Amino acid sequence: MFYEYFSKNVKASTVLHEQGDLSEPMSFPALHSRAVTYECCPGFLSVDAEKGCSAALPLTTVYRTLENVNAKETKTRIDRTDLMDDLNEPAVFTLFALTNSAWNKLTQEQKRLINTDKKLHNTLLQHVARERLLVHDLRDGLLIPSMLGNHDIHVQQHRNGVVTVNCIRVVTPNLLASNGVVHLVDGLLNAPQSRLTDIVKGRRDLSKFLSLIEKAGLIDVLNKRQGYTLLAPTNSAFGKMDKAILDRISEDSVSLTALIKHHMIPSEMCSPAIIGTNNLETVEGSAMRLGCEGDSVTVNGEPVMEQTDTVATNGVLHTINRVIIPDSAKTVLELAETPHLKTFTSMFKKMNLQASFKPKTSYTLLAPVNEAFEDTTVTDMSEDTTKLLKNHVVLKQYFLHQLHHGQVLKTIGGKNLRVFIYSKTICIENSCSSLNGRKGRYGALFTLRKVLQVPTKSLITTLKDDPRFSILVELIKIAKLVPMLNKGGPLTFFAPTNKAFTSLPPGELDKLKGDVLHLRSLLKYHMFNKVVVSDGISPGVTSFMTTMQGGSLELAKKNNTIFINKNVKLLVPDKMATNGVIHGIDSFFQPKDVTTVNTKIVKGKTTIVKTIKTFGSVTSPRITMTSKHHRVVKKIKKRRHAKRSRVAHRRYHMRY
Repeated sequence: MFYEYFSKNVKASTVLHEQGDLSEPMSFPALHSRAVTYECCPGFLSVDAEKGCSAALPLTTVYRTLENVNAKETKTRIDRTDLMDDLNEPAVFTLFALTNSAWNKLTQEQKRLINTDKKLHNTLLQHVARERLLVHDLRDGLLIPSMLGNHDIHVQQHRNGVVTVNCIRVVTPNLLASNGVVHLVDGLLNAPQSRLTDIVKGRRDLSKFLSLIEKAGLIDVLNKRQGYTLLAPTNSAFGKMDKAILDRISEDSVSLTALIKHHMIPSEMCSPAIIGTNNLETVEGSAMRLGCEGDSVTVNGEPVMEQTDTVATNGVLHTINRVIIPDSAKTVLELAETPHLKTFTSMFKKMNLQASFKPKTSYTLLAPVNEAFEDTTVTDMSEDTTKLLKNHVVLKQYFLHQLHHGQVLKTIGGKNLRVFIYSKTICIENSCSSLNGRKGRYGALFTLRKVLQVPTKSLITTLKDDPRFSILVELIKIAKLVPMLNKGGPLTFFAPTNKAFTSLPPGELDKLKGDVLHLRSLLKYHMFNKVVVSDGISPGVTSFMTTMQGGSLELAKKNNTIFINKNVKLLVPDKMATNGVIHGIDSFFQPKDVTTVNTKIVKGKTTIVKTIKTFGSVTSPRITMTSKHHRVVKKIKKRRHAKRSRVAHRRYHMRY
């Protein structure tokens, strides 16, 4: 039985690198080695020529046990009182004994608590219980009556396995004695004498927080419950808040209740147990992260704690220097006050569009990230920035789980926005949202990857307005597909640019114009009956889309670039139209090999089946049938009909 200690020794190696006239020291990365030191557990000794700690010392009383462990300073102070006689008597005790280093770390205030023998005696009684409690008996929330009388020892069993008593960490548990057990702790146990509300009332620096608790009617809640952690903002913390926001929250009972409850955690979290990141849920229902950064305790990554571990009879209190406002107490614009949405919120405030919000009216804010405004195409979307931004505010409050495919959202700018649901994302027009929308007071926030393109024209009109598609528009007219692209839909059209057609061999474009049936088939091979925006295509996954011509296109995204049929790049994405979307390509799909994709179930598993139809050339030649050909075809059809009639006649007689 032994303890195992680890220490890292850093060894740096330096050699001389000489080549030609160069002679410079060349440093290699530091090499880390770990030295392992073994020390016997208290009560055990090592024996020469034997492995481990094979010799066990006889058990002694709790008082005598302190001599053999790291608690001689505690024994020395016990000697100054008459507590020594109690700990040696034939009874059962649990002693929480301070380590030697813990006595050296006492604050001036703690030293005043033990500056006389009587005070020291009472303080030591707070560390002793008249029962044997091993570490597995120290359950979370357990109240252990101490020998001080009406003062209990509060046990906190944390999720990471750390055990604290009165928020002091147990560093070495289960040191067995003949009349009990000793647990070494790394601090002085202060006797809690008040409830959380009484502690708040007794502190001048928490007067503003107290007034808000009383206004929200939560005094009784704090008094009744056992085991709260209260993060109490100081008066200076409230002084840092925007006065308008503080006044709004103070006058709204729902927001005020949410604010107070967000500073309450329904379990006792002591600072010695905060190791790494602890994801918790507040009484209000939102998530909160408690962590550590050096010697500081952080809240949501910020070192805001001032004073920690004030133990109450029904919980623990930490003071913080910042008010933490939950989403449920924020307006939609306050939800968007984050660094990655700064460009959008700055533009919104500059245009004074917050004046468009009516009091106590619900809205949903569609906020693009900062990177979306770096795209030069933003300036092409709308000459009126005010109208553009108004179309990012939706009337009513929506949550992501309430949206469905094809749903239409009305903006305060009077426009309609369509919702598209894909396998791994939800998109509104051309822009997709992260799947963690935020709910606020009278509103919700969706974070978008792009600035919204609000469609105002049909597919054919959108193509006509773009000179890059002039040849395509001419071919659409020849193929008589204008009505379909004007009022039909919804459609996705992979539209070849002029470059795609001018790169054809000489004469091919004229042949294409002269073959209307094949031209219609070719153009329909670039369309399918659903709207797919570029961000709706998941990376690393191949999507099969059945075209209006009957074949299928394969869509895949690699390195943020979309490929169609493996080799055609999508160059002009997401030109939104009222009846679909246009994606520009500098090539076109030649239906030499048209792939039809179907699915079938084989042994309980869905399998994709591809059928490939091969065509002769891009412009399939017409077949001119003579009168002789017509007579041959007619004879073949007549023979097939006669054969089917004979088969049906035989089946009839066999049945009856």
